[in-house]
Amino acid sequence: MKKIILSLIIFSSSLTVFSQISKGTIAVSINGNYYDGSSSNGVTTNSLTTIGQNLNAGLSIEYYVTNNVFFGVGFDYYWGKEVIINQISNNAFKQLESMRVKSNLKSPNFFGGYNWRVSNKLYLIMNLKLGFGRYSNNSYSAFAWRPKIVNEDGTLTQVEFSETSAWEFDDEYSYFGSSLSPEINYFFSDKFGLCLGLGGIEYAVFDWNIDQSSWNVNFNPNYWKLGIKFKI
Repeated sequence: MKKIILSLIIFSSSLTVFSQISKGTIAVSINGNYYDGSSSNGVTTNSLTTIGQNLNAGLSIEYYVTNNVFFGVGFDYYWGKEVIINQISNNAFKQLESMRVKSNLKSPNFFGGYNWRVSNKLYLIMNLKLGFGRYSNNSYSAFAWRPKIVNEDGTLTQVEFSETSAWEFDDEYSYFGSSLSPEINYFFSDKFGLCLGLGGIEYAVFDWNIDQSSWNVNFNPNYWKLGIKFKI
């Protein structure tokens, strides 16, 4: 993603169109991020595999009440899936544990912010966002094992896995979150530009219960949101 951003900036730097943001400007943004967090570690007799997929997308419209201050409304969508598989084996048996978690969040929001003009085309923005919605979560877990049968000639015979237990449950919560996040905007023409969300600090509450609240500080580039912004 970093190479794509750099290439677009280098390409568009040759354009000399002035693209100032000023009072009365209305801009629409579409951005998103997809992150594959799969990993595998351990040894042959005790391995742990994680398959993780995350999609985060957003749509927003903002209005500048001054040359620097803006307010807006938007909609965010998050979808995630994680599968964890642990295998343990020895001379007597093989054991398999697995868990699958699917989650999604649909969140309308409203926000305000302030932008600093770095150059004719480049802006640094700080956003304060308040969002709400419904968060749903589906979890499925299973445990299975199979014995190794020793034959009279000393060879091993493995039978099929027998599922000894499995359970599934669904959870749904109301969600309220506030976040403070920096963003870079680069306009390569008078109307169109790139926007890059750099992560941020978020406070979230589920079911309006303070005991189910959390802080999240995440500036990891793997989760930066790249998008396009255009003025109307």
